[in-house]
Amino acid sequence: MSRNRLQSLVARATGESHRTIRQRGFSLLRLEVPLAVPVPQLCLSCPGCGADVPLTALEGELPEWAECERCDIAYPFEEYEVFLPEDELAVA
Repeated sequence: MSRNRLQSLVARATGESHRTIRQRGFSLLRLEVPLAVPVPQLCLSCPGCGADVPLTALEGELPEWAECERCDIAYPFEEYEVFLPEDELAVA
């Protein structure tokens, strides 16, 4: 929304003239929006190729199966096999 549009809407809502609203200094605020903190991506190593396989937690729980796109296989895993990749450790 432009400053001019805001002043027109305020003038219409208050019944004041556009000039009066402009003189009173109505303007847009520029708020800094905080960036979302990235959620660490849990991974495990594929038993076939050794690549990091990202796990997507559904409703706070890990899936039963991990799926490696590189090997095109899905396999069960244990919680002790899950890790944070090295690039995620610097963020966490």
